[in-house]
Amino acid sequence: MMKLFVLFFLISSSCFAQREYKIALSSGCPYYCTEGGKQGYIVDLLQEFFKQKKIEVKFVTTPYARLEDSVLRGDNDIALFTSFDLRNSKEFEIYDVTLGVSSAGIISKTGTDPVILDIIDLKGKSIFLMPGSKVNELLLDRINKINQGKSMVQFITGSRIHDRLIELIALGRADYAIDDYNVLKYFYSTSDFRDKTLLTPSSISGYSPIKFASKKSLPIKNLIESDLKRFINNYRKSGKLQKLLNNYNIIDWNIVLTR
Repeated sequence: MMKLFVLFFLISSSCFAQREYKIALSSGCPYYCTEGGKQGYIVDLLQEFFKQKKIEVKFVTTPYARLEDSVLRGDNDIALFTSFDLRNSKEFEIYDVTLGVSSAGIISKTGTDPVILDIIDLKGKSIFLMPGSKVNELLLDRINKINQGKSMVQFITGSRIHDRLIELIALGRADYAIDDYNVLKYFYSTSDFRDKTLLTPSSISGYSPIKFASKKSLPIKNLIESDLKRFINNYRKSGKLQKLLNNYNIIDWNIVLTR
């Protein structure tokens, strides 16, 4: 029986190695970086893991709003989403391994010191959001309701978007810019407008673990769930994970999840 198990494992590993898997990622340091010389801590982790497993992967930069379609069409094999955006999904297999945690951050002008505990705290405030995520779609809907349909939200698109969000708030173009806290923190740390703006963490949209998801037929799922989870835990115990995360100015997501 043991020989049969070993033979099955070797055959399975060989099957994984015979093809290249395309992993769709939405650009946003510190998760996945497309400029500035860094790759993002998720790419750093996954490259080492898949190299050990001798599995070929290709990271495909994909706008967040197009991640789902890119997987459903078969353009990519697997993608990284926040759990919030995958809730109630019937078309995706969600993998039981966490690669980070997304929560909200708020950029405001220096001196405002916002305390945003609930949607009602945003009433009457002009706000910048980024399109694409269901979290922001829900925020838009709830903000519109408390403002009785009056448009207080503007979606910002284009290049250098997080740098521009910080700059626009510094210039007083809106009261708040809201996006992923870790991403805002990464760009805020090198911004020329830190003396004019303030970054505040907020639980307004909750804490959403970052997960792999694919169509249900993807054969690599079991290997990722078992071996990648073990790889990350060992990385954490050895201190390598915290050293990696320090390069991106963020804390271990386990700390957030166990608070």
